[in-house]
Amino acid sequence: MAKKGEEVVDVEVLVQRDDPSRAAVLVKSTITDKGAWLPRSMIELEYTKGAWQATVTLPTWLAKEKELI
Repeated sequence: MAKKGEEVVDVEVLVQRDDPSRAAVLVKSTITDKGAWLPRSMIELEYTKGAWQATVTLPTWLAKEKELI
């Protein structure tokens, strides 16, 4: 997750691939329609509506870099 004092953002996403044995999760932003692999070590993923919709909490800089916001 984010380092202490680091700004974070919540982004609504559609989960494309979430295999617990992998080091990353593939998501698609509902805001920008962009897809991105996100490292599990830097995010918190909370499923909200069924098996595919979720909220991902991640550092703001990473969300911008991956064009999720």
